[in-house]
Amino acid sequence: MIEPYLMRWAVSNAIALILLFLCWKYPRYGRTGFGVIFLSASIVNTLTSIYGPHGYLEYRHFAIFEFYKTFIEGFFADNIRLIVLSIAAGQLLIAVGIFYGKQLLKPALVGGILFSLAIIPLGVGSGMPVPLIMIISLWVLYSKHSKNHINVIT
Repeated sequence: MIEPYLMRWAVSNAIALILLFLCWKYPRYGRTGFGVIFLSASIVNTLTSIYGPHGYLEYRHFAIFEFYKTFIEGFFADNIRLIVLSIAAGQLLIAVGIFYGKQLLKPALVGGILFSLAIIPLGVGSGMPVPLIMIISLWVLYSKHSKNHINVIT
């Protein structure tokens, strides 16, 4: 069951590690990378929720906790478009905040961290350990911005 996802998993983890390095060494590029990722995720989730929403139900097979499986098979299954479009809107807001900067950067970084926390229980379906690497990377950006070490794309 996991074999079809191995290449995507490996690529996702490689990208996450590259982003971690960029956020640490070259925060401007790390920030841009996260902006592109959240914008792309918003677009993909919007289109998928419109044209192939039932594909999201496959994530139930990867859920670590029973309540995630129950949620996916129940409420989520009955409201896929509404939920995924809401997630896509949140991802778009995160991307806008990351690209715009100024007062929106810190809330966008926190939003990215919260999003990453929310997908951890999807296990391999979230690309684990990608969400953990993203949390660390976003925290690095947040810390650097808080210390005014970076004046990035504002």
